[in-house]
Amino acid sequence: MRAKTVPAKKAYIFDFDDTLVKTEAKVHIVKNRKRIKSLTPEEYNFYKPSKGESTDMSDFADPRIIYNASKYKMWPALQNIDMAKKSGRSNSEIFILTARSPAAQMPIYNFFKREGINIPLDHIICIGNDGGEYYDIAARKKEVLHDFADKYDIVHFFDDSEKNIQLANQIPGIKSRLIDSLNI
Repeated sequence: MRAKTVPAKKAYIFDFDDTLVKTEAKVHIVKNRKRIKSLTPEEYNFYKPSKGESTDMSDFADPRIIYNASKYKMWPALQNIDMAKKSGRSNSEIFILTARSPAAQMPIYNFFKREGINIPLDHIICIGNDGGEYYDIAARKKEVLHDFADKYDIVHFFDDSEKNIQLANQIPGIKSRLIDSLNI
């Protein structure tokens, strides 16, 4: 008699902006309490702040902007994984790892729910802040991914930031994929 094998514990981790969805949200650069420019998330990935600049990320917590998101490149993959889970063909777990602040967690949860995808609220990980200070998004994502690598046998990570992917590739057990304008 053959022993039953335990299926591998898999996690699929998706970035939100410019990976699963596109929104009209902008990162507003502020200096001396005035907006000096507004950047898309992709532009912000390459932005080097000058002394005295801060950010206004309020667009990213605005439920109206989140609810009006359009589905983007990795949406079909997310749907396929979700359908496999619902039909019992997969025990994989789905997570969202976003640079948005915790204020965006509930609107993102409601967005997915409206689209028929049930991602538990605690699987929507928002690592951003509302304070306007700069922080290393990639370093924070790397910390979170380390935790996933410890808890899951297989971790798939999808992100549109090359820096995030480069850091993810340093973690054993993480399979990452860059989502950019040249691939899907």
